Amino acid sequence: MAAEAADFRTLAAAYELTWSDSATAYEAAIVRLQSIGRNRPLYGRAQALMQQWRQEVQGLAQLDWARRVAAPGTVNDLRAAIAEARNVSSDSPRWGEAQDQIQQWRREISTLEDGPTLAQARALAGGGRSRCPHCRH
Repeated sequence: MAAEAADFRTLAAAYELTWSDSATAYEAAIVRLQSIGRNRPLYGRAQALMQQWRQEVQGLAQLDWARRVAAPGTVNDLRAAIAEARNVSSDSPRWGEAQDQIQQWRREISTLEDGPTLAQARALAGGGRSRCPHCRH
Protein backbone atom coordinates (compact mmCIF):
# COMPACT_ATOMS: atom_id res chain seq x y z
CA MET A 1 0.00 0.00 0.00
CA ALA A 2 2.88 2.39 0.73
CA ALA A 3 4.31 1.76 -2.75
CA GLU A 4 0.97 2.55 -4.36
CA ALA A 5 0.67 5.76 -2.33
CA ALA A 6 4.17 6.80 -3.39
CA ASP A 7 3.35 6.08 -7.03
CA PHE A 8 0.14 8.05 -6.72
CA ARG A 9 2.06 11.05 -5.37
CA THR A 10 4.46 10.77 -8.32
CA LEU A 11 1.51 10.65 -10.75
CA ALA A 12 -0.07 13.68 -9.08
CA ALA A 13 3.19 15.64 -9.26
CA ALA A 14 3.56 14.72 -12.94
CA TYR A 15 -0.01 15.83 -13.68
CA GLU A 16 0.65 19.12 -11.93
CA LEU A 17 3.62 19.74 -14.20
CA THR A 18 1.39 19.45 -17.28
CA TRP A 19 -0.96 22.22 -16.20
CA SER A 20 1.06 24.85 -18.05
CA ASP A 21 0.32 22.94 -21.29
CA SER A 22 3.78 23.37 -22.81
CA ALA A 23 6.10 20.86 -24.43
CA THR A 24 8.69 21.50 -21.72
CA ALA A 25 6.12 20.78 -19.01
CA TYR A 26 5.04 17.52 -20.63
CA GLU A 27 8.66 16.46 -21.03
CA ALA A 28 9.33 17.19 -17.35
CA ALA A 29 6.25 15.18 -16.41
CA ILE A 30 7.47 12.24 -18.51
CA VAL A 31 10.82 12.34 -16.72
CA ARG A 32 8.99 12.35 -13.38
CA LEU A 33 6.97 9.27 -14.36
CA GLN A 34 10.06 7.39 -15.48
CA SER A 35 10.91 6.99 -11.81
CA ILE A 36 8.04 4.50 -11.46
CA GLY A 37 9.70 1.11 -12.06
CA ARG A 38 8.27 -2.01 -13.70
CA ASN A 39 7.66 -3.68 -10.35
CA ARG A 40 5.55 -0.78 -9.02
CA PRO A 41 1.75 -0.88 -8.61
CA LEU A 42 1.01 2.04 -10.97
CA TYR A 43 3.64 1.24 -13.60
CA GLY A 44 1.02 0.54 -16.29
CA ARG A 45 -0.75 3.84 -15.65
CA ALA A 46 2.56 5.69 -15.74
CA GLN A 47 3.44 4.09 -19.08
CA ALA A 48 0.05 5.02 -20.55
CA LEU A 49 0.43 8.63 -19.40
CA MET A 50 3.95 8.85 -20.81
CA GLN A 51 2.67 7.66 -24.19
CA GLN A 52 -0.18 10.18 -24.12
CA TRP A 53 2.14 13.01 -23.13
CA ARG A 54 4.65 12.09 -25.84
CA GLN A 55 1.80 12.50 -28.31
CA GLU A 56 1.02 15.87 -26.70
CA VAL A 57 4.63 16.97 -27.17
CA GLN A 58 4.64 15.83 -30.79
CA GLY A 59 1.30 17.52 -31.52
CA LEU A 60 2.41 20.74 -29.83
CA ALA A 61 5.61 20.77 -31.88
CA GLN A 62 3.73 20.17 -35.12
CA LEU A 63 1.20 22.91 -34.38
CA ASP A 64 3.92 25.32 -33.29
CA TRP A 65 5.75 24.75 -36.56
CA ALA A 66 2.55 25.18 -38.58
CA ARG A 67 1.82 28.47 -36.80
CA ARG A 68 5.33 29.71 -37.57
CA VAL A 69 4.83 28.82 -41.23
CA ALA A 70 1.51 30.73 -41.22
CA ALA A 71 2.90 33.79 -39.44
CA PRO A 72 3.73 35.89 -42.53
CA GLY A 73 0.05 35.61 -43.45
CA THR A 74 0.18 35.20 -47.21
CA VAL A 75 -2.13 32.75 -48.96
CA ASN A 76 0.84 30.51 -49.78
CA ASP A 77 2.05 30.61 -46.17
CA LEU A 78 -1.41 29.71 -44.89
CA ARG A 79 -1.73 26.83 -47.35
CA ALA A 80 1.68 25.53 -46.30
CA ALA A 81 0.65 25.82 -42.65
CA ILE A 82 -2.49 23.81 -43.36
CA ALA A 83 -0.36 21.10 -44.93
CA GLU A 84 1.86 21.06 -41.83
CA ALA A 85 -1.10 20.97 -39.43
CA ARG A 86 -2.54 17.99 -41.31
CA ASN A 87 0.49 16.05 -40.05
CA VAL A 88 -1.05 16.01 -36.56
CA SER A 89 -2.34 12.46 -36.20
CA SER A 90 -6.03 11.85 -35.55
CA ASP A 91 -4.80 9.81 -32.56
CA SER A 92 -3.09 12.88 -31.12
CA PRO A 93 -4.65 14.74 -28.20
CA ARG A 94 -3.98 17.87 -30.31
CA TRP A 95 -5.94 16.69 -33.36
CA GLY A 96 -9.04 18.77 -32.54
CA GLU A 97 -6.94 21.87 -32.00
CA ALA A 98 -5.19 21.24 -35.32
CA GLN A 99 -8.55 20.93 -37.09
CA ASP A 100 -9.77 24.19 -35.53
CA GLN A 101 -6.58 25.95 -36.61
CA ILE A 102 -6.92 24.59 -40.16
CA GLN A 103 -10.48 25.96 -40.36
CA GLN A 104 -9.29 29.36 -39.15
CA TRP A 105 -6.55 29.45 -41.77
CA ARG A 106 -9.06 28.46 -44.48
CA ARG A 107 -11.25 31.41 -43.47
CA GLU A 108 -8.22 33.70 -43.63
CA ILE A 109 -7.37 32.39 -47.11
CA SER A 110 -10.95 32.99 -48.21
CA THR A 111 -10.85 36.54 -46.87
CA LEU A 112 -7.53 37.25 -48.58
CA GLU A 113 -8.68 35.79 -51.89
CA ASP A 114 -12.14 37.37 -51.82
CA GLY A 115 -11.02 40.76 -50.51
CA PRO A 116 -10.02 42.30 -53.86
CA THR A 117 -13.22 41.06 -55.51
CA LEU A 118 -15.37 42.46 -52.72
CA ALA A 119 -13.56 45.79 -52.82
CA GLN A 120 -14.07 46.00 -56.58
CA ALA A 121 -17.76 45.12 -56.22
CA ARG A 122 -18.22 47.79 -53.57
CA ALA A 123 -16.47 50.35 -55.72
CA LEU A 124 -18.66 49.47 -58.68
CA ALA A 125 -21.77 49.57 -56.54
CA GLY A 126 -20.83 53.01 -55.26
CA GLY A 127 -22.18 52.40 -51.82
CA GLY A 128 -25.50 51.13 -53.17
CA ARG A 129 -26.15 54.06 -55.54
CA SER A 130 -25.93 53.62 -59.24
CA ARG A 131 -23.59 55.97 -61.05
CA CYS A 132 -25.29 55.33 -64.33
CA PRO A 133 -26.47 58.71 -65.74
CA HIS A 134 -29.45 57.05 -67.47
CA CYS A 135 -30.71 55.28 -64.35
CA ARG A 136 -33.35 56.86 -62.14
CA HIS A 137 -33.33 56.60 -58.38
